[in-house]
Amino acid sequence: MFDEIEKRTGLTVNDLVKMMEFFKQTDFQKEQELRAFIRKVSQTAKKPISKKTENLIIQTYESFQNDSKMYNSRKRRNS
Repeated sequence: MFDEIEKRTGLTVNDLVKMMEFFKQTDFQKEQELRAFIRKVSQTAKKPISKKTENLIIQTYESFQNDSKMYNSRKRRNS
């Protein structure tokens, strides 16, 4: 199984474990930490991303968070 993951992603099991540890320590509510996580994933995967793409990921994440908050707020009011 790990061989297949490594073949498809180019990431070793060790890379994945390190990324998961970094993931667990990241506070995604803080934009700077989210940006650091995005850069770490990019570096680990050896797939550079532009600042424009990084900004788009941040905007998408923030939009998702806002939509999620709005959905949960409506859900609580209707309960």
